[in-house]
Amino acid sequence: FRPSLGIQVMSSHSRHLFYAPLFHPSLSPKDHADAQLGGLDESAHQNHKAFHYSEHEVKNLVNKRKKSLAKKYGALNSLKIEA
Repeated sequence: FRPSLGIQVMSSHSRHLFYAPLFHPSLSPKDHADAQLGGLDESAHQNHKAFHYSEHEVKNLVNKRKKSLAKKYGALNSLKIEA
């Protein structure tokens, strides 16, 4: 038995298009992770710096991921390249 594509994606980390390492110089991702692990609301930490990507960068990264998934799962409608 092979789980459906949707189940595989939702149960894996592959659904994350962008990786925000905990060791980022701003320490924002680490502070956020510490707050979550401590069961605290995100307002419990004040360091909310983020990674910012341009629209063009996001589109390129999404298309790269879609191409990778299309090689694995075929030409699904949901994996069409973003124009």
